[in-house]
Amino acid sequence: MNIAARLEGLSESGGICISETVLNHTRGKITIDVEDLGEQALKNISQPIHIYRIVLGPRQGINAASHSQEPPLALPDKPSIAVLPFKNMSGDPEQEYFADA
Repeated sequence: MNIAARLEGLSESGGICISETVLNHTRGKITIDVEDLGEQALKNISQPIHIYRIVLGPRQGINAASHSQEPPLALPDKPSIAVLPFKNMSGDPEQEYFADA
């Protein structure tokens, strides 16, 4: 859980970062494009973690060199809902588990 929270902090707004462990577990099950960010030292994690950024766009397989410059998707005609990560707005670390839910 701690690694996931640190990866969230490395992600760009609307982006997704995953560890090499996640990439290895998904290999052959789903097709994603990733950008290799290398090994990163993360706060409160004893060893560096190899990080990948998921490249959002057309799915062309796991390929760190693939970057397409396609135009963004059109907005839908009907209302949409976006689910964003919760933030602990209380400032009390004891209440962090509410934000993790």
